[in-house]
Amino acid sequence: MNPNSNILVFALKCMVMSFYFFSVEAQQAREILAPVFTLGGSMNPSGYINEFGELAVQPIYGETREYLQGRAPYRKKDYWGYLRQPGLKAIEAQFSAVHHYREGIAAARMGMAVEGGWGYVDSSGIYVIKPKFLIAEDFHEGLAATCLHQGTIEGVWGFIDKSGKTVIEHQYTVAYDFHYGLARVNKGGLMGGNWGFVDHTGKQKIPLVYGGLGDFHEGLASVNLGKAQISGVGTRWGFMDTTGTIVIPGKYTEVKDFSENLAAVKFDSKQGGKWGYINRDDKVVIPGVFKEVTNFCGGVAAYKENGQWGLIDTAGNRITGPMVDEITFPFTYDLIPVRLDRKWGYINSKGKWIIDPEFWKAGIFTNPNKEGYELLNK
Repeated sequence: MNPNSNILVFALKCMVMSFYFFSVEAQQAREILAPVFTLGGSMNPSGYINEFGELAVQPIYGETREYLQGRAPYRKKDYWGYLRQPGLKAIEAQFSAVHHYREGIAAARMGMAVEGGWGYVDSSGIYVIKPKFLIAEDFHEGLAATCLHQGTIEGVWGFIDKSGKTVIEHQYTVAYDFHYGLARVNKGGLMGGNWGFVDHTGKQKIPLVYGGLGDFHEGLASVNLGKAQISGVGTRWGFMDTTGTIVIPGKYTEVKDFSENLAAVKFDSKQGGKWGYINRDDKVVIPGVFKEVTNFCGGVAAYKENGQWGLIDTAGNRITGPMVDEITFPFTYDLIPVRLDRKWGYINSKGKWIIDPEFWKAGIFTNPNKEGYELLNK
């Protein structure tokens, strides 16, 4: 054999081995898991899969959820606990209901909701804010919206800090999380009251005069300038900025939050009554031709046609035709949970099947070893 041929063969082998080790390293680097319910048996037990669709945590739980800040809620029989990173001891299933960890603590309930049993636990599962709330939301920007009985069936809402101290008095019909330093609140009832925004001190930064509001996303919040309180005839949705200035007039029947500088809007019946997308200047970027749509994520959005979902890009071009029965947005790591013929699997943003549909239910991929997860932190 020609000596040069031996050198060439050796070089090729080195290239192949380098590619192999690079690929393995790249595959191992992601260390991502998704909660799934497996098929089989009446219980459909829940565990976790890796990005190749292989079981990474055996399905021995009644239910599992995504990891966030190194913890994942799990249910055994009638009680909830938290899984730590794989290989570490779990927090015992002892709660009747739980939320994800956010900003280092999690809302967890003891007993029935009517008993006002929501409080907050630390990373070890120990209560640091005693369970006394009718409802307890997650912490955002250092404050959490909570609901107290105070003699009413529905309760009244206010905000607490991480010591459990009431920072904003419990006085609202409902209150939501802080975004951009502002929290959405309502007085007078969801079907007849008024909406506005308060800051971290409880001061009304945007007065409670609106028929409906959304949270701030990418610096803009949806606002209903019509008389109706629910989406449909009589609603006029637009967008305001964090100063309360209306930057997109109220002229849409329904809207979704801005995502990747585009917002899905539903045009009125005179304009076809379907969904399209506008930019921050209220310019129609994608015409209203869709029956249903999602927000954009990773440069793609989902649209519904003839009972199935497909994908479009930010110009409105169809990446795929209608191909699945249900789809989950937002998604992570270019792995989109989808359902086809009663089974869940994963496609990528080009519509290619990555994990075949073989699960009863499938969730979003997250990294158990990372502290945060922005897509769940809404």
